[in-house]
Amino acid sequence: MTRKGSIQVTSKKYCFGLLSSRMLIFSICLMRMTMKFPQRILKKAHQKWIKSLQKKKNKTFMIHAEEIQSVPRNFMPEVFTLEAWDGLKPFVEDLEQRAVESEQDFRQWLADRNEVTVVFEEIARWKYIHTSLDTKDEVAKKEREFIIAEIRPKWAQYSHTLNQKFNELQGRFPLNDDACNNYIHAVSTDIEMFRDENVSLGTQIQLKAREYDAISGNWSVDIDGETKTLQQAKSYLESDDRSIREKVWRSIAEARYQDNETLDKLYSELADMRQKVAGNAGFENFRDYKHKAMHRTSWPVQACYDYADAVEKHVMPIVNAIQAQRKQDLGYGALRPWDTEIDSGGNPPLKPFSTTAEFVERGVASLKDVDPFFGECISKMDTMGRLDLESRLGKAPGGYNMPLPETGIPFVFMNHACLEYDVRVLVHEAGHAVHSFLSHELSHDWMKDTPSEVAELASMSMELFTMEHWEHFYPNPDDLKRAKRNHLEGLLTTLPAVARIDSFQHWIYTNPGHSVQERHAAWLDLTRRFTSHVFDTSGLEKFDAVNYQRVLHIYHIPFYYIEYGLAQLGAIAMWRNYCQDPKKTIEQYKNALALGYTKDVPSIYQAAGIQFDFSDRYVKELASFVYDQWKRLV
Repeated sequence: MTRKGSIQVTSKKYCFGLLSSRMLIFSICLMRMTMKFPQRILKKAHQKWIKSLQKKKNKTFMIHAEEIQSVPRNFMPEVFTLEAWDGLKPFVEDLEQRAVESEQDFRQWLADRNEVTVVFEEIARWKYIHTSLDTKDEVAKKEREFIIAEIRPKWAQYSHTLNQKFNELQGRFPLNDDACNNYIHAVSTDIEMFRDENVSLGTQIQLKAREYDAISGNWSVDIDGETKTLQQAKSYLESDDRSIREKVWRSIAEARYQDNETLDKLYSELADMRQKVAGNAGFENFRDYKHKAMHRTSWPVQACYDYADAVEKHVMPIVNAIQAQRKQDLGYGALRPWDTEIDSGGNPPLKPFSTTAEFVERGVASLKDVDPFFGECISKMDTMGRLDLESRLGKAPGGYNMPLPETGIPFVFMNHACLEYDVRVLVHEAGHAVHSFLSHELSHDWMKDTPSEVAELASMSMELFTMEHWEHFYPNPDDLKRAKRNHLEGLLTTLPAVARIDSFQHWIYTNPGHSVQERHAAWLDLTRRFTSHVFDTSGLEKFDAVNYQRVLHIYHIPFYYIEYGLAQLGAIAMWRNYCQDPKKTIEQYKNALALGYTKDVPSIYQAAGIQFDFSDRYVKELASFVYDQWKRLV
């Protein structure tokens, strides 16, 4: 089946097909749109849900992947086609104009608004997925641009109007439910920060940022007469032939560097547009605007600087010690960037899997060993065609788990090349997917919309939980030991990498109007702070100066990065608990994820059995724990 220029979604049936042997395409279930409106039934599912969680407290939340059900449609038609704004308009106008005279009316209004939201968001997110699968697909490109340029601006305007109505109704009929507190605060903040002029500007920014995908999606190198994606080329960096590693590393660096001026120009344009958004909303800079817009109420901006200082003080000495050991083991006079992926003991590259089918099978087995439900989730996604895992030309870079709020079954996207690193990516995204499953039963989508500090705790903890069961990928004990050691090294280097990228964005947006040369200098200063001084990068300065261009986050989702560091600390604490009491830790993990965003961030961390902390003392304590574990594997 082929995809048309519009998409039609039913609430009960989804069809899937393959446009090519490796590309998932969401096919269209064509049915005539009906406009039947069943009698509205009042639902208080969110109250019932929260009460059930309160009763369980220390009891494990249990659900089976097969039990996940789509959000029922009681307000919108069973079949809905989105070809123009007029398709959504009657429903949002109903919500805008409806008389609400009682608490019962208010709760029904909330349920109906939620239904419109999840139906629309599921459609919009599939558009995003399609363009990720093939950046050259012009039909997919036009469909997503239609959502961004035609639908999103009107959706934003109506959302603001409905937020204002919510605020007024909440004043008349208070939602005396702690599970609603985060949403009430978020709505108030969004109303305060909303500006009409930022709606069209936001659309321009989204369209402009997509240029990054078109550029990076076409990066490739020629190796032995074959064209390879950069992800595929990275496998050669594990070669025991140093000359091959250097040649491939330089080829990858040159492939990116050829677009450096274009990407710097794009970043400058995006930074200027974002600064204008902040100014329109009355903020001095985009950094302060974004911190508030992201509803970061659990910690101040200063915490980012404190995190960076603590990592530089306590983690960088460990990273330097590990790299010094690597240099000594390899016997090199100088450790170069192309020496990072090889085994310091001279062993051949690890080969965790050979095919995508093997990859999924072994991933599911590792997840099931942690908890059977985790494996069930990925198996169900695989059965439904909601995994697209292998690298190919034209596919967008990176990896993600895309929650699909109506059906409740997410989509995982990544670019594997049968490498050791790919195992970590899969189980990371599996953690996000499990989070989607566990929180799906919450009655409103805003209860599931967790901040990144919580979302990344789910994914990074899963990496470490499954690490204890990677024998499915590495049946040889020595290989398993190597994989664990490498992962812990990567974990330790993640902490300063996060500090570097987050600190860079702070500099970018608190220095509006800076030159490209000043930007390069700022990045190099941070590189000296947060990368190991053991590495010799002489002669590679031009690549170092623009290395931030490989990070898609700074183009698409600015300031979404510090969460990786904060959540990594939480994940280390979860793993430490898991080593002592696996059963209790997984029970707490599941209960915490099932809360969605019905509690504040510190309370969710507390439910997981850990603390939300990134103080100097805590960073030192956790980094030391990881280093001790690493030394046991050497």
